Amino acid sequence: MEKLVIIGTGGLAGEIVDFIERYQLFEVAGFTVNEAYMKDSTYMGRPVFPIESLEKHYGTDEVLLFSSVSWYNYLNRVRKEKYDELKAKGYSFANLVSPHAMIYTEDIGEGNWFHDFAHVGYGVTIGNNNIIRMHTTVSHYTILGDHNTLTSGTRIGGHVICGDCSFFGLNSTVFNRVRIGNKCVVGGGAVVKEDLDDFSLCVSSNSFVKQCSETKIEEYISPRHVKRTVEEFNEIKDRK
Repeated sequence: MEKLVIIGTGGLAGEIVDFIERYQLFEVAGFTVNEAYMKDSTYMGRPVFPIESLEKHYGTDEVLLFSSVSWYNYLNRVRKEKYDELKAKGYSFANLVSPHAMIYTEDIGEGNWFHDFAHVGYGVTIGNNNIIRMHTTVSHYTILGDHNTLTSGTRIGGHVICGDCSFFGLNSTVFNRVRIGNKCVVGGGAVVKEDLDDFSLCVSSNSFVKQCSETKIEEYISPRHVKRTVEEFNEIKDRK
């Protein structure tokens, strides 16, 4: 089995390890994070390496990488930065493909995660470093760029063109022949019938569209919002 190093040691990293081991896709050799964010020398019983000196532990021809940096880090911005940083060092990224995924194209980049029952249609082009979660559909002849996140139940129609670093919430839908710009947020349950410019926010209430600045759209999905959600969740758990 090929060796794999996972970028990041957050909650998503644990899920990725479970996915990899469940389907015996790779040997997880360890994790890597920037040295300033290293909390421990191990995680899940495996070593954690500083990104700054990863090549001292594994050369570019010895290991593949996969990013567990989540979309909530400023709308995939940090996910893109870590990908670019390690590509510049010469590393290659693995695709994680569930045996239950249905993929009818070979035009796929690297570093993508195709979760259980993802459906990728004929003639689709997939870029790099995308997260395509459970029960998603990317229909025929659609072009999906880089560093996008499609959460569970996302439906993207045919002949859609999607840029980079966008987020699609639970059960969102994009109609055929629509263009989605860069760094857009399509909220859970929203329906997109018309083109979205860069930095657009489309929310589920009547699929209302708001034009944002790049800073504002990144703040919409950021660690600050996630921290509040986690605190509320833990508070509910503690009550039980």
